[in-house]
Amino acid sequence: MEYHFQIFSKGLYLKFKKYYYLAVGFYLIAVIISTIDNYLATKATIMKKIDTVLEQSVKIAPLILPPHFHHKNMLLEGVSSQTDMTNIKKLSEQAKTLGVKYIYTIVEDDKKIIFTSSSATQEELTANTNLSHFGDVYDDVSPLVYKVFSSQKSSFDEYEDKWGKFHTFYLPQISEDGTKYLVCADIDISHIDKELQKNIFYSIKDTIFYILILIPFFLVYRMNMHQIKKELEETIQQKAKELKLKQREVVQKSKMAEMGEMISNIAHQWRQPLSVITTNASGVMVQDELNFLTKETLRSSMENIMKNSQYLSTTVDNFRNFFTPNKPKEIKHLSEIFEIIDCIFGNSLVESNIQLVKNIQNITLNTYVNELAQVLINFIKNGKDAIGEEGVIFIDCYVEDKIYIKVKDSGGGIPLDIMDKIYDPYFTTKDSSIGTGIGLNMSQQIITEHLGGEIKVHNTEFTYENKIYKGAEFIVTLPKDILVEE
Repeated sequence: MEYHFQIFSKGLYLKFKKYYYLAVGFYLIAVIISTIDNYLATKATIMKKIDTVLEQSVKIAPLILPPHFHHKNMLLEGVSSQTDMTNIKKLSEQAKTLGVKYIYTIVEDDKKIIFTSSSATQEELTANTNLSHFGDVYDDVSPLVYKVFSSQKSSFDEYEDKWGKFHTFYLPQISEDGTKYLVCADIDISHIDKELQKNIFYSIKDTIFYILILIPFFLVYRMNMHQIKKELEETIQQKAKELKLKQREVVQKSKMAEMGEMISNIAHQWRQPLSVITTNASGVMVQDELNFLTKETLRSSMENIMKNSQYLSTTVDNFRNFFTPNKPKEIKHLSEIFEIIDCIFGNSLVESNIQLVKNIQNITLNTYVNELAQVLINFIKNGKDAIGEEGVIFIDCYVEDKIYIKVKDSGGGIPLDIMDKIYDPYFTTKDSSIGTGIGLNMSQQIITEHLGGEIKVHNTEFTYENKIYKGAEFIVTLPKDILVEE
């Protein structure tokens, strides 16, 4: 009991500790999720604004270019350098106003993507470099462009080429003569990643700040948990002392009960032999006074007195050996254990007209013999008390996967409402003059803690000599490692 209480108290402490660390873990997970969510939400907001600007940009481009600029013979006829530069400057000015990097138009010719117009940055215009002129082939175009030409459905794209990393919008258009072309707008998103990284940095900084706020709470928690642990340890020590006192009380009552049982059984066993001794001794004295005493009568009486005196001595030895504490394990045949039990019970079962039917295999055990015998005596005594007068007690002992010892009686069984209480200390349905309520409790402790086995009980119904009986059946299972092979 002390051990179980310590386990419970320690478990309670660890439970508080576990919940605290779970709370901290959930907090950190929540912070991480919040950071990721903030990152994705910020990115989505930025990209939504970019998409709006790109959609506006591609709608304006066709209005800036010359009327009927895109037609089926445009690549053959070409445009003048002056017209091309005019288109570049107009688109560049519009791109600057709208905040995009490039606005351009392209056509597909012989599986090649050709620029028909394109804006340029102020640096490119000033240096007159990296300009995309009418008729230039777009070498590293995004593969999505071909799909847009094929499907004629507008689409957003993210890609990287020699001009930079862009978020682009493709808008399919068809001229009056049926020429297909795309109006495209790019926004440089390389700076977006920097902004998002900066956002993550601020989120991490906020997270660290909130964690630092938690440190005082953590320190307070540690102090409280230390105090709780200390109080639990003090409580455990106090409860342990109380449990030891209770255990001593149980042991003392058990010893007293055993002593009373022993004296009762000795008295019962001695009653008949003492009666024989008294009868023989008084007979010899009477015959001697009347001068009727013969040598044969004297010898016969003395032999009876010596025989019964020897029986009394044997009975005392059996009881003394049975109640000797702290004995080592013994190797003993199971039938010898029942001889001890028969000696202890003597004729009490016969006088109560109770049959003891034994079905015992040839089993030799290496175990605590007296403790096992005490358990069996408790079962038999409980069965005898339950039966009262006239009945039967069965004992079956055999070996299968384990060693089985079954004791059942015809005493009517155990009421179901107390079945789960019979092993409780001091619980008894008998009068206090004949029952202490510790027999089955001690039996359970002996079987489970000392002998390493199990004990179960249930009510049963059986037939014996054409009569139907009801009673309780105790089933003891012991490990096979205590079995001695012969």
